[in-house]
Amino acid sequence: MDESKLDAADVAAIEALEQAEDPAWKRLARLAGQSRLVRKERTRERDLALAEAEAQAKLRIRADRKRAKDADRQRQHRASKDVQNQKALERLMRATANPNHDKRLEQLRGNEVAYTRFYGELREARESGMKVSGAKLAKLYNDAWDENISRDTAIRWRTICLHLEAKGGPWFVRQGPTKRAG
Repeated sequence: MDESKLDAADVAAIEALEQAEDPAWKRLARLAGQSRLVRKERTRERDLALAEAEAQAKLRIRADRKRAKDADRQRQHRASKDVQNQKALERLMRATANPNHDKRLEQLRGNEVAYTRFYGELREARESGMKVSGAKLAKLYNDAWDENISRDTAIRWRTICLHLEAKGGPWFVRQGPTKRAG
């Protein structure tokens, strides 16, 4: 120890403690040993607390990533529905432009947008597993497009949409595998 930095009283106290066989000194030494144990325990506790905080941070990061991923998936899903509706509108416009002696298609001319919007709501209701009554369809359509159609109109439009979806209609989509001519 550099005694030049210590006070003379401090040096005398240190020498007295080193020479004395006082039980207080032994107790201080024991406490010093215990303080090492306490420091180790505190270090262990701090490490555990840091590990716990790190685990919580990782969970938050994962949750944020999942939330962002879900939001992207929903955005893409909505966009795909808009694309589906746009394709259905294009197919219906093409079919009404050239009805090929189909009286129903001739009568739809001019209302293609309304029927396509209704068809989108009908498809969405079917996909959600909802029972599709005329009143529920009318409410869905009115809420989505701020229009006012009656239950009877919704039933009539549903029939028209089912006809357009049937085989040979512009909205017909082939289901399942196709047979090949062998």
